[in-house]
Amino acid sequence: MVALALVAVVCGHAWAESPTETLRGVFAAVNRVLGDPELQQKPQELMGAIHTVMNGSFDFREAARLAMGREWEVRTPTEQDEFVQLFAALLQRAYMSQMVSSQSGMQGGLAIQYTGESVDGDRATVAAVMGSRSGKEMPLEYRMIQDGERWAVYDVAVGGMSLVASYRAQFSKVIRQSSYADLVVRLKNTRGN
Repeated sequence: MVALALVAVVCGHAWAESPTETLRGVFAAVNRVLGDPELQQKPQELMGAIHTVMNGSFDFREAARLAMGREWEVRTPTEQDEFVQLFAALLQRAYMSQMVSSQSGMQGGLAIQYTGESVDGDRATVAAVMGSRSGKEMPLEYRMIQDGERWAVYDVAVGGMSLVASYRAQFSKVIRQSSYADLVVRLKNTRGN
């Protein structure tokens, strides 16, 4: 429970920070969650706490809009909302899996080194390198959007490959070969619904 309180404090103060400082706060919160001995004994609560951090630091609607490409505009608001929820769950699983596997066996949690930041209006890119348990460094690029007073991640490029662009290619293929409805069914099935 202490970890959840820390997450709320970090996410709540991100509004006055630069994109890089926002990410520093996010990963400090993630490391506190990953290092919490109580949560380490309760995997469901651990994942729930990480979900809380991600929900406060990601703009899943923007990520979903970009992942859908042109298809986004022809969807009703209800369909868009449903897709945002399904896509958010998919992104969270993929990204949390990467974070947990990178942290596994490392003392001190995730090791992130920030190597650059560029801001263009309400968009920003933060370059970083994440250490892994194998000792290899993984280059990351966080693409962020300013939402009011806060910065939120809408895409992560891992080793130069954008997660959103990768999903957009997959989604376009499913829609082209089948239908949007089939894509939704597939996303629901991956979620376990």
